[in-house]
Amino acid sequence: MPTFPRETKNECQDYEPRPEVCHFLLKQIAETITRINERNLLIATVSEEQAQVAREADQNLTSIRELSIQSSAGATQTAGACGEMANLAIGLNRLVARFKV
Repeated sequence: MPTFPRETKNECQDYEPRPEVCHFLLKQIAETITRINERNLLIATVSEEQAQVAREADQNLTSIRELSIQSSAGATQTAGACGEMANLAIGLNRLVARFKV
């Protein structure tokens, strides 16, 4: 077993690369890069879809909040109108009580 760095350097200098091995390794590297790029694209696509869903959820929550505020205002108006109707009913009962048959 060689000891670094001198013997390894000598072994590397004696090594004669074979073109078919280099071609095979380069092809595998290129395929791996392609797979990584495809996964990155998929991740980017899914991230964009998630961001879009989050934006839609935010818009929906904003709409719900606005509708809740409107509903609360409507309930307040209804309560006020009910109070007025109760007062009118009391007044009407008093007027009716004055009539004798």
